[in-house]
Amino acid sequence: AVSVWAMSCAQDVLSNRKESCELFGYDFVLDSHFNVWLLEVNSSPDMAATTPVTEKLCHTCLYDTVRVMVDYKLAVNHQNATRRGVTAG
Repeated sequence: AVSVWAMSCAQDVLSNRKESCELFGYDFVLDSHFNVWLLEVNSSPDMAATTPVTEKLCHTCLYDTVRVMVDYKLAVNHQNATRRGVTAG
């Protein structure tokens, strides 16, 4: 919910570029009562693997980002082909 709220607050300054995406980095902190606080949102966050933890996180994030983009594009292409009556195979 916080990520949607943050993007809706900035929607007037975000560009809508067809067939592209941008990765945002969200910095959160937990207080002593386990409340989550948003510290900042970074456009184009640093994805350098500087520690063993960030190495795993950055690799997984980039892998999942590409997977979502490719899977989405394949799903849209399949859906459009199905609508046109074209079948694969």
